Amino acid sequence: MPNDLRSDSGKPRAPVQAAEATLINAEKQVLDVLHAWAAAWSALDAQTYLGFYGKDFKTPQGQSRRAWEAQRKRILSGSQRITVKIDQPAVTITGDTATARFRQIYSSDSHNETSDKTLLLKKQDGKWRIIEEHSGG
Repeated sequence: MPNDLRSDSGKPRAPVQAAEATLINAEKQVLDVLHAWAAAWSALDAQTYLGFYGKDFKTPQGQSRRAWEAQRKRILSGSQRITVKIDQPAVTITGDTATARFRQIYSSDSHNETSDKTLLLKKQDGKWRIIEEHSGG
């Protein structure tokens, strides 16, 4: 850390500490969103699950938002059991955008899969919302 950011005692000055605390708080907020998103998915709660996605979410394969939501609702309503777990999450924040990388452990009536997942989130109306998601390497 450059000397001008340290006090005479060698400790970081208050603005640096405040910035670090803000970043840590934002990372915690994103982690809380990830776990709540997985819990809503696991509870088969389509309304809550879809509420984690931002208004500008980029749907997979360029499908319309309406078609994507209908597909997600069909999957959730047609399942008796879905369990989604987040493992080894790592969050990087730049301004009002966060990147969350983790291992997703997914299990349902008909499918089990563990994969690497990346979510791009953006702060919208004071809440972190998913705007992109990618599975695989």
